[in-house]
Amino acid sequence: MTNNKLIRKSLPYIIGVIIFLILSMVADSQIAKNQDSERLKVAGRYSAFQYELTSILDREVTLMKGIITLLSFKKMQISDEEIYGYIDSLITEQQKLIRNISILEDTTIRWAYPVESERGAIGIDLATVDGQKRGVLTVKENRVNYFQGPVNLVQGGQGYIIRLPILHEDQSYGGQLSLVIDREEYMNQIQRIAMKSNIRIHIVSKLDRTIVYEDLSVLEEKPLVFELETDRMNLDIYVVPMNGWNDNTLTLLAGFVISLLVSVAIGVGIWYNLQATKKLEKMANRDFLTGMYNRHFFDEYISIVIGEARRTKEDIGFVIMDLNNFKAINDTYGHLIGDEVLKKTARVLNEHCRSKDVVFRIGGDEFLIILPNIASHKVIKEFIKRIEDSFEDEFMFGQQSIRISPAIGYGLYPEDGVDVDSVTRAADERMYANKSEYKQEARKGLE
Repeated sequence: MTNNKLIRKSLPYIIGVIIFLILSMVADSQIAKNQDSERLKVAGRYSAFQYELTSILDREVTLMKGIITLLSFKKMQISDEEIYGYIDSLITEQQKLIRNISILEDTTIRWAYPVESERGAIGIDLATVDGQKRGVLTVKENRVNYFQGPVNLVQGGQGYIIRLPILHEDQSYGGQLSLVIDREEYMNQIQRIAMKSNIRIHIVSKLDRTIVYEDLSVLEEKPLVFELETDRMNLDIYVVPMNGWNDNTLTLLAGFVISLLVSVAIGVGIWYNLQATKKLEKMANRDFLTGMYNRHFFDEYISIVIGEARRTKEDIGFVIMDLNNFKAINDTYGHLIGDEVLKKTARVLNEHCRSKDVVFRIGGDEFLIILPNIASHKVIKEFIKRIEDSFEDEFMFGQQSIRISPAIGYGLYPEDGVDVDSVTRAADERMYANKSEYKQEARKGLE
């Protein structure tokens, strides 16, 4: 009797503790999901930002390549009047980005445009100028384009410099063209497209760690880090949302306190409400047929996941799958049924994924599933077993009953490699081994 009374007295406290623990786990899961969703959205905004950032200088650089072609053709044997007249014909008043243009013979300025303001720079050997020496010699020695800045300019002030090599027909070095970009105008344009993309950014050159665009507050907010490498730029870009990352911690804690004061029924209701998850908004980077993410988005997504895995020291599972004899299904039943098979396959994969797992269609009948936060091989193998079990029975497509047989392989980051190619190669090898086993069993069945 005493024990029963004790249990009855303790029951409200036990239920309260259980509800609190359950809601704590749900809260952690919800915060992680919200963070993942928000990071994916910011990655999408960054894609738009990157496109516009790389486009800012494209037109000007294209014009400069015309000058380089002329100089290469004439082997730098051209009059002042001819070169300045040619540049005048290219440059318009609307091109506010271009501050000046210098043409170097070897590493010494031979022509400077506009002549009125830049005449004093002619004859200066930039290989002897602090701040510009490294860029000039890199272009000369490696015959590569080079983006530098901000740097102190010979004629005063600061700017960004795009250096392009001038090569003769035999690819020997003749000199280089330096396109000086107005710093203030360039900063204004970067700020404009960042605001348009609803993000804040901090940009650093990977070559010499010079700050290209400064917003140090971004570094204090756990930014996403993207690498931008083109024939002109090699940058690290740190990105956060315009208004910072969302923080729902206080709201969730208040919900826990309220939940502990209400009845078990309300607690259960809150449990189910918190369990409900919001689906990620459909992004333009989805496969049109299946609704899964496509290969283009994979390149951006995986950099975020690997960055998180390095920070948290957790593993990532890569599961690659294609359909055995899919071509025969297309040939036998037609492409409309083939498309339905792909859609059904995508739905089956999605049904067996955790909320944090992401399915990609990477081409044809090939799918890739990323499983973050993997504790061991066992988790992946259990996932693969669930997938294989789902294909045991035939599927109905209208009046057609079709058996679908998957070939599956997996890789584990970082065990199978510290880069994406190594891990996917390991997954491919296991998948093709699985496919070979299927073919051998099929041959035995025919004997």
